Amino acid sequence: MFDEIGEVFTQINDDPTVRVVVLTGNGKHFTAGLDLSSPVGLMSLEAKEVSRRALDIRKNVIALQDSFTAIEKAQQPVIAAIHGVCYGAGIDVISACDIRYASKDVRFSIKEIDVGLVADVGTFPRILHLTGNDSLLRELSYTGRELKADEALRFGLISRIFDSKTTVQEAARKLAKEIAEKSPIALIGIKKILNYSRDHSVSDTLDYVTVWNQAMLQSEDMRESIVAFMGKRKPVYSKL
Repeated sequence: MFDEIGEVFTQINDDPTVRVVVLTGNGKHFTAGLDLSSPVGLMSLEAKEVSRRALDIRKNVIALQDSFTAIEKAQQPVIAAIHGVCYGAGIDVISACDIRYASKDVRFSIKEIDVGLVADVGTFPRILHLTGNDSLLRELSYTGRELKADEALRFGLISRIFDSKTTVQEAARKLAKEIAEKSPIALIGIKKILNYSRDHSVSDTLDYVTVWNQAMLQSEDMRESIVAFMGKRKPVYSKL
């Protein structure tokens, strides 16, 4: 499943009709993590000479990294609606999303330690930027202990808690609808600038947003926003 995420989000990114994405789980849980017996799991590797086996592992890990990074690189905002268990690779998935809502029964765990692995497809570099709590991240990573909804909210991993799977998904869809009414050009710019600012200095980010707005301040969307405001109506934006 996880290796297909990249393909799906590449398609979404190229679809001019998609404004916002809600990512959730249909079953009892959001996800229990990576299946190690799957084609991208380590247990499926054929018995090979060690260096060749290492290259196979590297190829699989990079493929998964690229798959999850496709969520972050998608031009549309991505909202994660999380319920039940969210273990291992599930943390990698949600940390690549823009916004994270959770039900009150949610249980997070950086579970890789319990199967003798280092989380290697996005958790460590992204979670620390999201939360800024190095001590708690290390505690969770070294122990694999569960993080409940209220602690995850204090930790900064999620922004809101809801009563159930149904209500968290409804809230995510409501938020998506609200965001989808905004200028798609502005949304793309905001996401790009926020992601860029995470990895660069304030000075570099200011230069980057200046260059971005040199073009985007001339957009049809900005004109429509102003005309709609003056006319006291909702703006109507063209698809991308």
